[in-house]
Amino acid sequence: MPRSRVARWAAGTAAAVTVASLALYGAAERPRVHAEGREIERALLDATRAFVYEDLKAAREGMARIEAHCARLSPETHPELPREVVTYDRAFHLALDAAREHALRGNLQESFHQFLWIQQGCRRCHELAREQGLAGVPGLAQERQSRG
Repeated sequence: MPRSRVARWAAGTAAAVTVASLALYGAAERPRVHAEGREIERALLDATRAFVYEDLKAAREGMARIEAHCARLSPETHPELPREVVTYDRAFHLALDAAREHALRGNLQESFHQFLWIQQGCRRCHELAREQGLAGVPGLAQERQSRG
């Protein structure tokens, strides 16, 4: 993929990446799916920037931070979550693992391809959570308003 196309993609999806900064639960007593959402957002943006500059080491570092801040869900650890959310989370983490492995092997194109799916996965998982009526999953417009 030419750099200019990657750069256009990165600029066009920067707003969508913000969705990844949201936690599925707002109440402190409920289990959290994400650590501090802004950390995931920074990691996603840093990894995106690394892909634009074709810096696989920095991309791996950003993706490692995504992993560190995003819990791997299972029916055992999060029995209150709908099956669809847990299943999508598993697919998200498989893509994250694949992207990191491809980056480690120096395969920029395959790593970037998986990274695109990771970002789509963030949005789709949040969308599923909202469809299932889970609390604390605002949409992008609501997130922007709360940041003022």
